[in-house]
Amino acid sequence: MKKRIAERKLTVIKGKAWGLDVRLTLNDGRKIAAELTIEPVLPVQVIRNEYTSMPLYRLNGGWNAEGIRPKELLAQNSALYRAIHPETLRVENEEGTVFQFGLDYIADPHWCVVGRLEGGRIRPEEKVYLSFTYQTPRLDAIVLRADDTVCQKPGIPDFAVPKPTQATGDEELIGRIYFYEKQYCLTDEMIFPLVEETFHDSVPPEIPEKLLPQTLKKLRAGGLFRLLAWGDSVTEAVYLPDAERWPDRLAAFLYERFPKAEIELVNRGWGGRTTASFMEEPPGSPHNYLEKIVNSGADLVVTEFVNDACVFTEKQFHEVYGRILSDFRARNMEWLILTPHLIRPDWMGASSQKGYEDDPRPFIRMLRKFAADNGIPLADAAKRYCHLWKEAIPHNSLMVNAINHPDERGMTIFLEALKEFFPE
Repeated sequence: MKKRIAERKLTVIKGKAWGLDVRLTLNDGRKIAAELTIEPVLPVQVIRNEYTSMPLYRLNGGWNAEGIRPKELLAQNSALYRAIHPETLRVENEEGTVFQFGLDYIADPHWCVVGRLEGGRIRPEEKVYLSFTYQTPRLDAIVLRADDTVCQKPGIPDFAVPKPTQATGDEELIGRIYFYEKQYCLTDEMIFPLVEETFHDSVPPEIPEKLLPQTLKKLRAGGLFRLLAWGDSVTEAVYLPDAERWPDRLAAFLYERFPKAEIELVNRGWGGRTTASFMEEPPGSPHNYLEKIVNSGADLVVTEFVNDACVFTEKQFHEVYGRILSDFRARNMEWLILTPHLIRPDWMGASSQKGYEDDPRPFIRMLRKFAADNGIPLADAAKRYCHLWKEAIPHNSLMVNAINHPDERGMTIFLEALKEFFPE
């Protein structure tokens, strides 16, 4: 379909809770103005859902708190952030006795965890019943129809990973509205105008030949090729089927591109850990750095560590990554660094899911400079993630735990960044 829209602007209408002002300039110079009343996601009411007992509440860092996570709000390994309407929460026993917040139980309004308190009236093995209202994420499309009218196309609510509604037929996508957390009106943060449809940056063709000469020579010649994927929970990715994880998909791609090669994949992902965690493991550990990484006999090591971005100072970064570089080169092992994905904005020191021209984390800049200074190939998935908002896709809508675990679409972004380093 021929694109008709040259410019677009989507803004909240002040004084109107769900009002959206749409201004378009078409390629033929015509202008279209429309005011929409956005159809919000309606709260869902839960009445007296039964739980066999209520654990004691323990904070454990917010998202990892101990207590009941209502089954309606479960994402992978966590609960939906700020999905519950805390003022509607009601906790009672089988007879209908209503328990009191702050005396009998406590509830985290952000991470939706409910737990009993010591000294309260809720007994350790007592059945409890929870009632509340909540909202699920949804990703709607705003489209221009063939007759020059503008409309909202609601998506399908999903616990954590709402799929974007697409324009179809003669429709053209203007942008999307992202419903997440509990919301009572339309905000600028929810509006994602379409800026660019596709990511265009690419690795110069001479880079792979220059930086991965041994890898490409061996893959093209055929025979056994040992691929080691080294990372954290996003590399281990036990929350996804094998065929959707980036290491397995990379191995499948290499086999398809280099059919004479016998690809042997070893996945050394370790959830919740960093590169330094492997170095601290004793001999004999399944995660010992020297035994399982350095002396693995791998032809190529591909690393992904989103957790390093959360903990490393610049000094620690250079100590750890400098050691890895020295150890790999001493054994003539080639190394391909995969930059990590974007995660919850507040976990990156950011406040938005849009507007990124570059990754806000210092670790990513350190990785890029380290790779450039030392002639290490770098598959820059972070740069691709930073483009998602321009495609009218909120990056956190790809996280199955609403925090930092990408779904199969997020794994595709990793794969596309890696594929550029393996020309035929």
